[in-house]
Amino acid sequence: MLPMKHSAHALKGKLALGIFRLSLRDLTRKDKDLWLEDLEDTLKNAKDLKAAGFYDVAALYIQLAVEKALKAAIAAFLNTEPPKDHNLMRLYSKVADKLDLNKEQLIFLRELTSAAYETRYMDFSFKRPRENYTKDVADEYMNKALLIIEHIKIAIEAEKK
Repeated sequence: MLPMKHSAHALKGKLALGIFRLSLRDLTRKDKDLWLEDLEDTLKNAKDLKAAGFYDVAALYIQLAVEKALKAAIAAFLNTEPPKDHNLMRLYSKVADKLDLNKEQLIFLRELTSAAYETRYMDFSFKRPRENYTKDVADEYMNKALLIIEHIKIAIEAEKK
């Protein structure tokens, strides 16, 4: 049993509890600062994994970092909850008018999207993830991702002014 101050009764029944949960969810998923903070944690993990030689897992975390940067941009520019989607091009399309990525970066977003699947599912590429994601690949992904992430952060900061 929950203490009285946390019970549904204290929140005026189930309806109030439902509204409370909705408001809490909206506050967190729309908050660009939370996305950006989590992005920094994810980037640190990606760097640590890469340094430890876990290149396939590092590639997944690099993909997640770019995904979180794009979701921060959606929250910042559109003041809406980002979609629950791992496809970087679909996320980018929502804020493409605010972020001017070049052709090479767009091609990279398509390639990096695959990392969300290839690093977790062997049947996606019919190889073990560590066979696809070498040190060179992880280094290339990190360098390209950092440029995109920095571009997104600058655009979000400029929007605030």
